[in-house]
Amino acid sequence: MLEKLAGVEERLRALDEELASAGEDHQLVAELARERAELEPIVTAYREYLGVVEELEQAISLRDS
Repeated sequence: MLEKLAGVEERLRALDEELASAGEDHQLVAELARERAELEPIVTAYREYLGVVEELEQAISLRDS
C-alpha cells in the first residue's frame, strides 16, 4: 500500500511539472489541475503519515537508548 501511495506522490510531482510547462493550453491545464486536485489530499495525508511514523521511530529510539 505504501508503494502505491509513493506512486501517487510521484504522480503529483509529475503533474506539477506538467502544469508548469503547459503554457497556454487551457484545456490541458484544466485537466491537469483537476487530476492534481483529486490527488493532493491523498498525498497530504500520506506525507503526514510518514511524518508520524518518523516521530514514532525517534521516540522508540530515545526510549530504548
